[in-house]
Amino acid sequence: MQRLESIQHKSFARAGCLAGPYAWASQVNPTRHNERSWHEVLSNPEKNLPIHQYLGFLSCLFGHPPSTSFLFDVATKQDLADLGLFGRAVVTGETLWESLQTAKTHIPYLQSDLSLAIRIRSGRCRVEVSHKVASPHAQPQSPTYIVGLLANLVQHETEVAARNFIVGFPGAEDEDSSDFAELCKPVTANLAFVEFDDIGLKSPMKQADFGNSLILARTLEALSKSADPSPDLARLVQAVLIASFEQTQNPIKLKSAADVLGIPLRTFQDRLNKEHTTFAEIRSKVRHKLACAYLLDGLSIEQTATSLGYAHRQSFSEAFRKWEGMPPSSFKDQGVIGDRMLT
Repeated sequence: MQRLESIQHKSFARAGCLAGPYAWASQVNPTRHNERSWHEVLSNPEKNLPIHQYLGFLSCLFGHPPSTSFLFDVATKQDLADLGLFGRAVVTGETLWESLQTAKTHIPYLQSDLSLAIRIRSGRCRVEVSHKVASPHAQPQSPTYIVGLLANLVQHETEVAARNFIVGFPGAEDEDSSDFAELCKPVTANLAFVEFDDIGLKSPMKQADFGNSLILARTLEALSKSADPSPDLARLVQAVLIASFEQTQNPIKLKSAADVLGIPLRTFQDRLNKEHTTFAEIRSKVRHKLACAYLLDGLSIEQTATSLGYAHRQSFSEAFRKWEGMPPSSFKDQGVIGDRMLT
């Protein structure tokens, strides 16, 4: 029991999970929910919220704890990109299969106490969402909301909607107001799930972007391992830049970085200025960090320069001398790490 309580205490959801519910509530009552406090909560969709606080925000938005069917309805209608990095990584997969694999891998990033299973059998694909630790006290709202997002993904974000689509979750109401009532009638089930003919897994995604999808997935992986529960924009940009170097051997450009993070360019620059940094400064620090790591790992100076997007060895050597006060050849010989590395 103590272990279960400890796990529940440490569970969290990203603030991006409130974007869809907030958008709905704002349309219904724009005066009540157009408050600075809400904008502060939603300004960083990657921020961690303790699960009890997340559920409390939902109750505040709706005036009461929302029913599972109502929360499902909200999730099916929201823009998945508003979830933050997770949502953009999922919708930019090349096919539905790849998008679901991304969702399965990174669902703990979005909400730490949930897991996702994909089962294929007899021509059907079934995607199940459940709590990692079974408990009679577990709230059904969270899995149902995620299933609503999955239904949204399968039916709205693919070029070809899945056939013979079924969705089920605990507490599904007979009178469901969702648009999905026209596609299928949600059924009451012990486990939240979506199910459809597995031929749909081959369907291309409407927002497919292979390069950005990989960068986003690598960024999610890095942030999942980070000790920082609520990364600021500079930390997010660092992670995106590192992912872009690992994927393309070229730094992602300013406008592309803003697009990957789903932030308008002017807002992106203003927020970095408020954090007392710039995109160019972050890029230089990332290159410094990776240059030291690559050289100490045994890469040649030429290989390191190419990996970091430098057209010529000389350009890289000049930059490295500014960072470390010595040429990269001396750094390799000494085998030391400079004192200006990123933490």
